[in-house]
Amino acid sequence: MNLRPGNPAFRVLCLAALLLMALPSTAQTDLAAPGRELPFRPGQVAVPCLTPMAQSLHQAGQAGGQAARAALEALRPDLPSDPDRYLELAEGTRVFIPRHNGALSDSRLQKVLTHLEEALLQTRHLLEGYGLPVPGRITIVLAPVESGAKGYLVPVTGDSNLVMVLNFPARGEALARAAVHQYAHAAALAGTSPIPAGWAEAFATWTGIRRTGYPTMAERRILEHRRDHLSDGLGSGNLELSAGNALWFLYLDEAFGQEAVRLTLEELRRQTTEEALELGVRRAAGYSLRQAFRDFHLWAVLTGTRSTGRHLNFAHIMSEPRFASTAENYPALSVHADAPVASMGATQVLLGSDGADTGGLVLRFEGELGTDWEADVLLVRGDGSMHRVPFALGTDGRGEATLPLADMQEAMLLIRNLNPQPSGGQRYTWAAHREAAYPFELNILEALPSENDPAGILISWETESEQDLIGFNILRVPEAGGQPVRINPIWVPAIGDLSSATSYQYMDSTAETGLNYVYHLEGITRDGLASRSGTVASAIPSP
Repeated sequence: MNLRPGNPAFRVLCLAALLLMALPSTAQTDLAAPGRELPFRPGQVAVPCLTPMAQSLHQAGQAGGQAARAALEALRPDLPSDPDRYLELAEGTRVFIPRHNGALSDSRLQKVLTHLEEALLQTRHLLEGYGLPVPGRITIVLAPVESGAKGYLVPVTGDSNLVMVLNFPARGEALARAAVHQYAHAAALAGTSPIPAGWAEAFATWTGIRRTGYPTMAERRILEHRRDHLSDGLGSGNLELSAGNALWFLYLDEAFGQEAVRLTLEELRRQTTEEALELGVRRAAGYSLRQAFRDFHLWAVLTGTRSTGRHLNFAHIMSEPRFASTAENYPALSVHADAPVASMGATQVLLGSDGADTGGLVLRFEGELGTDWEADVLLVRGDGSMHRVPFALGTDGRGEATLPLADMQEAMLLIRNLNPQPSGGQRYTWAAHREAAYPFELNILEALPSENDPAGILISWETESEQDLIGFNILRVPEAGGQPVRINPIWVPAIGDLSSATSYQYMDSTAETGLNYVYHLEGITRDGLASRSGTVASAIPSP
């Protein structure tokens, strides 16, 4: 039986091939050599590209799998030997439309071919601009692909005569995007060593987005799915997550420029994922993968309504990021309840303010032993300003940090597994509780006209305790209203501790006579975070 694109039985074969690929390695005796596991598992959300599957089948066929070779052979379309059956495009590309596709009007056919040719030329120029290799001669077959996929590429060996099968009929831009995607796959196969199938799918997805500057809805969902499953790690074998690794290329391009994309792709042809990603950013920008992944994690989370408008031009239209867990009331505790985090994976916990505007929020983290954990906190204030707070972890994966609750809208605990070696997911525990006296507990705050300087106001305060404090600011506001003004040019040094009361004085000699002022006290922590006292003092300078 001859199963080809356009034959209804083709869908059955493709689904059967996907089912075979989903079997555990112990059941793949007909697909691959003993102990060799195929590099892909189908995802939960459809990826409209069969090329990674074809590449996996090719690898399994080379390892002796008869079923894999048969499935791959069924993907190859029958091509006529008569050159007159082909339509020639630029750069040596030719198009074949099987007769069973039905007749097309000359005007419609010309419009389809023109759109296709323009898209491929744009993609070629895009890749050349990045210094990336481009494929040689390609034959494009426009035929129905009954599997629901939009296209695929065969063979997968880097031959100069590659065949691209595109689902047809299709709308012009949809067909063009499918062609661009497969053209990028062909570029990934060009050269002495191909890019691994998973990263080739990520590269192809990135290329399509980069050509137009925006993703399709399907591509956006793939990116969102990848963002929401960063805990599975950048080296995940899930096909859709691999496609979503286009997020990494988008980040590299935006953060470090074209050279970072080119060098990373170059390293992926000859190194493991972890080594390639490390060498890519180190060669391009002098960054370590640890530094880049830390920034990438935050970059990926600041999407949807949390977008700052300063990165990823479509970040604001993406869905809201998913959190491993959330807390609004304290104390809160999660013991190995969140999803595990794989090597080179990340996740986040959302912490609300509990309605409190004084005191602090104490966070504790403990990750499973044997993993290189990293964490930090993104503190979001009521005015939308953001502060990234370090969260030092010991070699045992434990750490603690305290955040001032004053004017806190939310905080995100950002957690990363930086183990460079591929491994299963590791679990962690986190806890949060309020601490009323953080970062200082105020006994007295008063403002009185100065006896020595009639035009001045003497501000006096006494703290019962202080912790993590480096200084104070005094803020002045006219009682009639207005913006707070800091009256001290430099911080008033904090000299107190947890166990004893400490007194301070500061002279305000800049107040205007005759106006009633309200004074607030603001403590500054070692992390540079501000916490304003709930107590206020008022005074009127003498005329």
